[in-house]
Amino acid sequence: MQTYQVNGGAIWLTAGSKNNIINNATIKNASVGIIMDSLNTASTGATLQINNTQIYNSSNSGLIGTTAHIEAENLVINNSGQSSLVLRLGGEYNFNNCTIANYWNNSFRQDPTLFISNIIPNTELTEDLINASFTNCIIYGDRDIEYILADDGVSQFNFNFQNSLIKFNDRFDDFVGFANYDFNNASLYNQSVFNVDPIFKDEDNNQLQIDTTGGANGIANPTNATVNDILDNPRSITPDAGAYESTDLSAG
Repeated sequence: MQTYQVNGGAIWLTAGSKNNIINNATIKNASVGIIMDSLNTASTGATLQINNTQIYNSSNSGLIGTTAHIEAENLVINNSGQSSLVLRLGGEYNFNNCTIANYWNNSFRQDPTLFISNIIPNTELTEDLINASFTNCIIYGDRDIEYILADDGVSQFNFNFQNSLIKFNDRFDDFVGFANYDFNNASLYNQSVFNVDPIFKDEDNNQLQIDTTGGANGIANPTNATVNDILDNPRSITPDAGAYESTDLSAG
């Protein structure tokens, strides 16, 4: 696995670029790990495919997609000063067996781990969110609300979580009555689990391996889970959500 020390900058894949592929990389210490700008209307398929990759210690965000088309498998993002993953101004996104986490402790963090929108906040820009699909994923962190959906009600806003572990602890019922947060709607939230600790090995130090007793254990869909995890370990017949297949962490 190749390591890239970005040291305060960003890997910026500019508008119109296509066929970007990142495999088996570790990207760390950036302002933004990766910025993927805009769909490429001259071609079909993803503008960015990112697999078996880790993005850590970004002072802003780990990955920002703006009207992009991103396909990701076995991706790990952790420790970002704002949101670890930002999907904004619409686009098309598919994440499978990804661990999107945030345990940033270098300053106060008010942004959720995951932010999805069909707008750019504080502008009049709006674009269709064709799809944002999270399958067999972990969305977790040390705040109560770890994902936000910003839908202007004008452009399309299509999303779904399947067989995923999600941190969303609405202590004061602030989101009750909003259709996008109807956790009983199986077309939006199918076979997903909420607010059960995944039991990471050492989230503060970017060790996102999970324990066999954690909330992600055995909840993935075996028909579409990745064959191997990010460490190239084979998935079990009852696979786990997230980039890592679980192990008994108490065994050392």
